[in-house]
Amino acid sequence: MSTPETRPSGRPLREIYFYLTEGCNLRCRHCWVMPEKVTPRQGDAFLDVELFETILKQARPLGLTRVKLTGGEPFLHPKLASIVKTIRRISPATRLGILTGGIFNKRLLDSLSPLDVPLVFNINEPRDYSNPKHYNKAIRNIELALE
Repeated sequence: MSTPETRPSGRPLREIYFYLTEGCNLRCRHCWVMPEKVTPRQGDAFLDVELFETILKQARPLGLTRVKLTGGEPFLHPKLASIVKTIRRISPATRLGILTGGIFNKRLLDSLSPLDVPLVFNINEPRDYSNPKHYNKAIRNIELALE
């Protein structure tokens, strides 16, 4: 088995966080994204799938073992399923996780396999949501992911 190439620091690159979008459908007080300060045009900025693939191919020989998809809200990226397929095609053994606020449409969840793509839900107290329905939606999506 070959050893991974190293970065200038001499240590292998084990994990990358990809920020798929600056857009978010929540307004969490603690979040650094602060979507209310993002114009709709900026909020629609998504990580290009080809750029993602290029970075992933460059990172693999450096020892990449984990990829986290985050944002904003990664489920807002229109090509999330394609990004997941790209990871599985280029680096099938890489551990993958999606960090989400939990507010997404069930059909998006259906396009992913929770056994293949672990979801990490960031759930706050009900009072932290600007829309009280969002808390219930996030809890319901957790339940759907566990089915």
